[in-house]
Amino acid sequence: MLASARLSAGIGEDQLKAAYLLSFLAYVEWPQGRFPAEGAPIVLATLAQDGVLQSLQEGARGRTVQGRAVDVRLLGRAADALSAHLLYVPAGIVIDAEVMRLLRAAAVLVVGESESFLQAGGAIRLVVVDARLRFDVNLQNVDLAGLRLSARMLQLARLVQRPT
Repeated sequence: MLASARLSAGIGEDQLKAAYLLSFLAYVEWPQGRFPAEGAPIVLATLAQDGVLQSLQEGARGRTVQGRAVDVRLLGRAADALSAHLLYVPAGIVIDAEVMRLLRAAAVLVVGESESFLQAGGAIRLVVVDARLRFDVNLQNVDLAGLRLSARMLQLARLVQRPT
């Protein structure tokens, strides 16, 4: 698990974001019955056709997490992510509050970048601090989605907002 990764010329920001997203999959426990069948893949969806998508596709090729293949999908709308397990929302994309509520109800781990992402209902926010990629967690939103994050992942977070 990446706690903090320095951005450098050798590894770009898109590659690091993809590495974080793929790593997150190993530290999440989804509710019973969240997968349609035993052995069904973990679906990691994104809303932008960009360098992160390309890095995700490369990183997921042949990879298994929790005994499941990783299936990376590009979606046109956040509302199409109800069958995904993790949805990545790049900076500049805003999800409607009702759609965010539906995603939580469907036990989707929603990861984004915008400054107000956690307050808008997101579970994890990727953030660059001092040329390092880090992440913040809103445990209330994680709990509302019926998800559990490992203690190890929470220890590595820059900031953990706990339910009030």
